[in-house]
Amino acid sequence: MTFLETARDTDGELLQMEYVAPTLQGPTEHVHPRQEERYAVVSGALGLRVGGRELHLEEGQWAVGTPGVPHTWTRCWYAG
Repeated sequence: MTFLETARDTDGELLQMEYVAPTLQGPTEHVHPRQEERYAVVSGALGLRVGGRELHLEEGQWAVGTPGVPHTWTRCWYAG
């Protein structure tokens, strides 16, 4: 995990990090009361569950877990 911008850098407006995910089950489904969580696939692919909807993202695609909506990444696949 690499922190690109922190709350300190952005006056509390943003926390941005890059996370290289292992091919494992993701975190438990969770909710952020006031902030969104964005997922952007740089390489490979990522399975997500956002608001009960299953998504499969590939390189260059992204999705958002909006405030108050349960979300998690479910699996990670790597191409090649």
